[in-house]
Amino acid sequence: MEYEEILARKANDLTAQNIIKMLVTLSNVEKTEVYYRWDLIESDKDDNKFVDCAITGNVDYLVVFWCRAKSCCWTRFARPGVIRYFEHHLKPL
Repeated sequence: MEYEEILARKANDLTAQNIIKMLVTLSNVEKTEVYYRWDLIESDKDDNKFVDCAITGNVDYLVVFWCRAKSCCWTRFARPGVIRYFEHHLKPL
């Protein structure tokens, strides 16, 4: 899981595992199984998993750090809004 890898790099393995365990137990977190790969981001294929999950989960917004997602998340079937991380003055971890 990419989030766990990044958390482990920023803190340590135990902290990362504990944060992931906490996140999956929250009432406002829902696990989504992706059954179709849209493959909308050509410049970094690894980022497609986030867009695929957002579309499958029928989210209202996808908060992104990378700018290229802004123009690639729309399909005929799903149009999640995209919020860029730095446009809303969020501070990085």
